Amino acid sequence: MRKEVLFAVFIGCLVGLAIAFGLWRANKALRPEDGNTAEFTPGSAGSNKAPAGEKSGTLQISSPANNAVIATNKLKVQGTSWPNAQVIISTQDFETIVQSGEKGEFSAEITLAAGANLVKVVSYDSDGNREEVEIAVVYTTELE
Repeated sequence: MRKEVLFAVFIGCLVGLAIAFGLWRANKALRPEDGNTAEFTPGSAGSNKAPAGEKSGTLQISSPANNAVIATNKLKVQGTSWPNAQVIISTQDFETIVQSGEKGEFSAEITLAAGANLVKVVSYDSDGNREEVEIAVVYTTELE
């Protein structure tokens, strides 16, 4: 009986090594070659990176905070953008277009669906530059 137990342990080790090697190879094959790996960090959904060749950092959402949990389906979205820019605020069920003021400030009330909502804010200036920010907001009826 000792031979069978040793044989089973030996086979188990070989199978475990084969699985570990396969996972290591799969991970290596899926990793980008240039070393520029994208990492998700909490709050990165609210980042405001613009595509190359466009002005960056002008579109910012001051309210609500990213990953906010609220108890009402009406939400006031406020922020800043380019002066006199067209700002589109949308969720999966709602969309509105507002124009930013002389200093770039904008504000609009949107309607949220129950549960998690991805609020997308896109700004276009008079030169056609585009900038986009996304935040997550959760609407729940469980809060008092």
